[in-house]
Amino acid sequence: MKQLILLAACIFASFVFYSQDLTGFGIDGSKYLPQGIHLKSKAPYIAGISGIGEKFDSRMALREGPIVLTFIQGSWSEESQARVEFFKKHAADFAEKNARVVMVSAEPAEKVQTLAEGDPDNLHIISDHQYQTMKGFDVLYHVLPEYQAELLSKNGVKLMLKGKGTAVLPVMATFVITKAGFVYGRHFDLDPSVLPNFEEIFAAIPDPSKK
Repeated sequence: MKQLILLAACIFASFVFYSQDLTGFGIDGSKYLPQGIHLKSKAPYIAGISGIGEKFDSRMALREGPIVLTFIQGSWSEESQARVEFFKKHAADFAEKNARVVMVSAEPAEKVQTLAEGDPDNLHIISDHQYQTMKGFDVLYHVLPEYQAELLSKNGVKLMLKGKGTAVLPVMATFVITKAGFVYGRHFDLDPSVLPNFEEIFAAIPDPSKK
């Protein structure tokens, strides 16, 4: 009996700790938590608009080579800025495998351009302000009301409300999509400060010299 009580206490403590962790990220853990699409899944269609109005279409892009897809929250987010710099740093490495980097932002197209300055040729930052691509890849979570209020007071950011007056943001996940349109690599962590492992992402991109 004592063992059962101890086990129940441990489970409860773990749940409380996990909930507190999510609260620190602004995630409402009482609602649906995304998991991201799985390896070997067929990748959903990716579409968006760049800061200068150029449309991105994954069906056209995949004809030329694989895509390293990553999600960001916006120019106001330090974690998003760090992710942009990470992928700019490694863009030339991905180009060796004929892969382009596509970064999908929750911000409107006119604000995406602030992050796009000095982009390598094979790196594209696009807006998915209607969340269609984010829904397809299962990366959207509900944002706590107090976190929304904090963003508004500190950063002047007003998140777009969705559904029943709740705001959503994407987990900053990364997926490697092969030329055939399948997911062969992924990084998924609810903690926005955790960057992908470059070696793992790079290894998941098929070598273009091997047919």
